[in-house]
Amino acid sequence: MQIINVREHPEYKEKAGFNKVFLCTDHIGYYEKYGFTYIDDGYHPWGSSSRIYESNNQNNHFSV
Repeated sequence: MQIINVREHPEYKEKAGFNKVFLCTDHIGYYEKYGFTYIDDGYHPWGSSSRIYESNNQNNHFSV
């Protein structure tokens, strides 16, 4: 399995044919600025939680 940082390589998801990107984070308000939509909280097997965000290829081109 290969892990790609879409912040460093936003073009990769289109080349790979991805039409949606999901991410889990503890940040609140950060990814919304870049077109991600908050879905819900998710829970890890070790008991902690993270916010789950979704974006599609049309609105998540961003740079840090």
